[in-house]
Amino acid sequence: MQNGHFQSRKHLATRFSEDGNCEVQCVKCNVYAWGEQYRFALAIDAKYGEGRAQELQYLARTTLKISRIEYEEKISYYKSLVDKLKKEKGIE
Repeated sequence: MQNGHFQSRKHLATRFSEDGNCEVQCVKCNVYAWGEQYRFALAIDAKYGEGRAQELQYLARTTLKISRIEYEEKISYYKSLVDKLKKEKGIE
C-alpha cells in the first residue's frame, strides 16, 4: 500500500491534506494507473462529501509557502504517527 495523492505532491497547499488528498492506494492504482484520478475523485466525494474533490482541485492551485519550522513540525507529527502505528501493529 502507498500514500496516493489526488492532487500531485508538487502542490504544497494540498500535499499533506489528510481530508481527501492523501489516501491509501495500492501500487497498481497509484503508480501504474496514474492514481485512477476519476475513481479517486468519486471515492473522495463519497467519504468527505459531495464537492470535496473539486475543492481540492481548486486549493491545489493556490500558492502556499511552508517555512522550515512548519516542515519540522510536520516531520515530527508524522514520525510520531508512524511510531504509534508500529507499536499498535507490533512492528519494530
